[in-house]
Amino acid sequence: RSSDGFLSGGKTSPFVTSVDINNDGFYEVLSSYSAPPPYSGVSLFEGRTGLPFLEETDAVVILEREVFSTAIADIGNDEQLEIISFGKDIFGVPTLWVKTEMTTDYPGWPVAIEDIYGWFISPFTLADLNLDGEPEIMFTAFWYDIAHLFIFNSDGTPYKQLLNAPLGAVYSVNGTFGIPVAANVYGDDSPEIIFRSGHILPGSGPEQLHVVDNQLNPIPGWPSKTPASFNQVFSKQYAPLVDDLDSDGLVEVILMSDNSDILVWDFDASYENGKNKVRYLGDNLNTNYFNPHGIATDIDDDNYTLPQSFSLSQNYPNPFNPSTTIEFELPKKDEIQLTLFNILGQKVLNLADGVFNAGLHKVKFENENLALGIYLYRLQSTDNSATKKMVLLK
Repeated sequence: RSSDGFLSGGKTSPFVTSVDINNDGFYEVLSSYSAPPPYSGVSLFEGRTGLPFLEETDAVVILEREVFSTAIADIGNDEQLEIISFGKDIFGVPTLWVKTEMTTDYPGWPVAIEDIYGWFISPFTLADLNLDGEPEIMFTAFWYDIAHLFIFNSDGTPYKQLLNAPLGAVYSVNGTFGIPVAANVYGDDSPEIIFRSGHILPGSGPEQLHVVDNQLNPIPGWPSKTPASFNQVFSKQYAPLVDDLDSDGLVEVILMSDNSDILVWDFDASYENGKNKVRYLGDNLNTNYFNPHGIATDIDDDNYTLPQSFSLSQNYPNPFNPSTTIEFELPKKDEIQLTLFNILGQKVLNLADGVFNAGLHKVKFENENLALGIYLYRLQSTDNSATKKMVLLK
């Protein structure tokens, strides 16, 4: 059971996603939720069985009193996915956790921010603001009409630090803040940070859109006031969107206004064929992550284009012992089964099973006491099937 609403510490987080978090070719289910103790927090389950991951007795990997948001991302740029979660610890202190290898605290984490105990807190987003290949973690928090933008580096240290402000605060105004996002809306070498501001009580001030550079310097002409009258402006945690609405190859910033208008600002930066696009929780790993080199996928080559047909490649190395890799391509999102058979056609193992996105996929197979000899592996999708041989040698 999950709670939903605007509570004393921010928005709670029912969040469920599936991901191959340990790169074994099988999908796990990650869920985070706010509920009566001891059921609040982040849990990890075997996708095939629904049991706690790695035969643990308890599926909970992060115990939280209340969860604001959770995501999956490669924090260390090491091809290892981490679990990032933000919420209240068992004492009610707002805390950021980063877990690697499913259950181990990533170096520098968790980070507790005691000075914002009881504040209204937004879900976090991630962005590679300084272009070092590792995402920073951003969120906002406010207490009545004092609002701060917070940013932490991937190692848990503050990105910058305002004087006489809570740990990690980098930008402040009299007002309230929504969810921050990052995009390259000016077409220069670095992204900008974009977020909305309002006020805790209607009639207190204007609604504004803020645009600052990656060093937190305001861009000339910003913040921009919206047409909403003061008595309509409240502390909504809207997240701006960045997209190419008119298909001119350039980005627009879109905001839902407190007067129920949809507001659009034109920019001259390239849309970059969808790479310079921001939608909260909008990528295929549910990371909330702006990557200046494109949305994270299973594909490393920036010049790669989606395949036009279904294909299964020869495993490599072949012959092999003890491990080999199988690659396949899907022209569309599809449900697949990758199955290993012996030479008699008897099923030996499921190598992969589930819904996969369009693109190139790699499945690593580790020999687990199989007899030496010839095996067949078959890839089955909704409409296609392909089979190839592999040889296991001493």
